[in-house]
Parts: sequence; C-alpha cells; structure tokens
Amino acid sequence: MGTLSATPAWLLHVMDDMLFVPYSKSILEELEKHKKSKCDILISHFGLNEGSLSSGISLKSTISASNLSKFNLVLLGHYHKPQKIEYGDTSIYYVGSPIPIRRDEYDEQKRFLVVDQEDCTVEEINTTGYRRYFQFVLDEDADVNEIKEQIEKYSKEGHYVVVKNTLSNIPKQLNDVVDSVQYVDLYEPDVNIRGIDVTMSIEKQLKKYIDIERIPDDEKDEYFKVGMECITISTLDKEEVDEVT
Repeated sequence: MGTLSATPAWLLHVMDDMLFVPYSKSILEELEKHKKSKCDILISHFGLNEGSLSSGISLKSTISASNLSKFNLVLLGHYHKPQKIEYGDTSIYYVGSPIPIRRDEYDEQKRFLVVDQEDCTVEEINTTGYRRYFQFVLDEDADVNEIKEQIEKYSKEGHYVVVKNTLSNIPKQLNDVVDSVQYVDLYEPDVNIRGIDVTMSIEKQLKKYIDIERIPDDEKDEYFKVGMECITISTLDKEEVDEVT
C-alpha cells in the first residue's frame, strides 16, 4: 500500500520505491525536499534542461539532470519526442507521446515503456496502427527514385507525407505523386541572379521582388500597394508618421 504526503499546493505520492511528482511550478523545490528519500524511481512531468523538442530545439529549464542524480531511473512526460538521457548512474526517459500530435514529430517511432521495478531496467515497445508523419526533402543529393517509392508506400498505408522541394523544378519522376501529399516549395533563386540593383527605382525593385517571389498575378497589385505604403512610412520621421496614422 502506498503512502501519501501532501504540501499546501499539491499532492505527492510515494509508492514503494517510486516517487510520483505532478507538474507544478515548484517541482525543483519539492525534489530538493526529497533528496534523502529512499525512492529509486521518479515519475513526473516537466521540461529538463538536457531534453529536446521534436524540432531539435533544446529549451532552457531550471531543472537539469544533475538535480535528479539521486534516482536510478527517471520517467518523464512533457516533451513529445521519445528520448533517453544518461547522467552518471541515472537513466532519464521521456516516454514521448503515444501517437504523433504535431507535424514536427515526423519520422519519430512512438513507443511505450515496460519498467522492471526490481532492477530499474526498461524495455521499449514500439507502437503501431496509427497515422504517422513522414517528411522528405528534395535537394541535389536526394535519391528521387527511392523517395518516390517511400512516398507511394506511406501514402498507401494512410500516413501523412510532406515533401519539401529546394530545387528549381520538381523532378519528373515525382510529378504523379506530389498531388497526393503536402508539397512545400522552398526553392530560393540565387541572390546573385535576382536582377535587382541599386540603380533601379524603389518601385521597379519592389515589382521585381514580387516577380521573384512568384506572387500570383491577381495578387501582385495588392502586394505592390501594401509594400509601397510600408516603404513610405519607413522613410518618414516620427511626426510625419503620426500624421499618416
């Protein structure tokens, strides 16, 4: 039978050798209070300094792995990306979301964990049967034929596929498959051949830039109008701006 210990703000739960700590802004303070506890396993929900998001970004946190060194095993929720962090004798797991929640979780293999409480070992069990996100980037080094096969395979299985193209044109092998996926055009013309130079008037530079960005013809006039308004305001001094606005 587990025992309960309470603080004024929230509830802690100690069961055998496991400490359960719900999410709170004062988690670090509560962990410090339990530094001398005999619990080997911590189960909680917070962002860790050494953890990372699915995007690969690592957010700064007030809690780091060194604050968890008294535990043999730490099981965390918060970040959707499944990951393992080792710190000395402490193994830290972000279990991760059971299925993809956001599109930036592409290519992630979701899982659940089976924990042996006796020796703190962990077995990972991959989950299946859900819609996954896959992303492919078309660049000069891409194996287009292999990408085509994978797109067809994952689309047929009902997965969500995103194709990001950095090339000037879509490879002809993919013309018949990109319509069935989300296609993102990331092609950026070489800045050295844009054809814009300082000898042009502001109006000509703006029109050229709108052409380079491939704005639809029926929207070019509106883009030009808004662009010129922004340029005009940026060249005014404060008193003139106040009069305009």
